[in-house]
Amino acid sequence: MRPPLPSLRSSLLAAALAGLAHAHEPQESWSNAVLHPDRLAVEVTMAQQTALRLVDPNARAIALTEDNFADFETRLNACARQLYVVTSGRATLPLRETAAHLTEENDIAFTLVYPPPAAGRLQFHAAFLAKLGEGFGGTIYLSDPAGKDLGWDQIMWDHPDFEAIVAAPSPPRTP
Repeated sequence: MRPPLPSLRSSLLAAALAGLAHAHEPQESWSNAVLHPDRLAVEVTMAQQTALRLVDPNARAIALTEDNFADFETRLNACARQLYVVTSGRATLPLRETAAHLTEENDIAFTLVYPPPAAGRLQFHAAFLAKLGEGFGGTIYLSDPAGKDLGWDQIMWDHPDFEAIVAAPSPPRTP
């Protein structure tokens, strides 16, 4: 007797997560959004070649290393402010914090922190994909802090939007 086949959704999610452990293809990005009680944290990871295209369109920089990363950090953080437009209901969520770092795989990871959204429609517009142009895309995942799947989708330069319906976050615990 053959074991049951995994669901298509499980298979796609497993394949996507397996890709997180490898260097990224230049035209792919991964966005992991986690809905915490006190914030919405989004980590966007992309090949450094792609990040450099966003911050250095004239392609003066060949590659980022630990030695030259500081030279680009200000521009990468400015770029982070323009990666996503996140809307809760009809209000754009203000970006509270940004950070950029070089990953172990030599990709660039951007961390974006927003206030917690209201219950209802939560929309992500990947503005960076339109800027990059044809052929660029990625995957966006939304989860709670325990890893519960709240939604995910493929996003592309020509359809850069993702929407999920979220419940009101639980209030932060006080000690």
